[in-house]
Amino acid sequence: MEIKINHTNSLSAARYFSSFGIQNFGFTLDSMNPNHISLLDAKQIVSWLYQPNIILEVGIFQNIEEIEILQKEFHFSSVELNIHHPDFKRIIEQYNQSWIRLNVDELQQIDFNGPIF
Repeated sequence: MEIKINHTNSLSAARYFSSFGIQNFGFTLDSMNPNHISLLDAKQIVSWLYQPNIILEVGIFQNIEEIEILQKEFHFSSVELNIHHPDFKRIIEQYNQSWIRLNVDELQQIDFNGPIF
């Protein structure tokens, strides 16, 4: 079982969870989200963790160009995407789908009998 810590914004909490072997840490870098963290603070937290899987929690207001810039700056392992994101289809088509995670809370809103686009 994999565990992911959402909205990582505290070094103390991240180190605490890391001590239990948790390696998946989500960072919200969308300044419009109340759970956001600055890129600099996120980088500082990551530098204290042992082999973390960095997951970018993409906000609804972040476009694909911003995601690409953040990838160059932050080198995250995957992107967690809201199915209601305006660029959802474009992001799915452009990137390796194994690189994209959907929020479990969002799955109840998908009609699995038809296409999700």
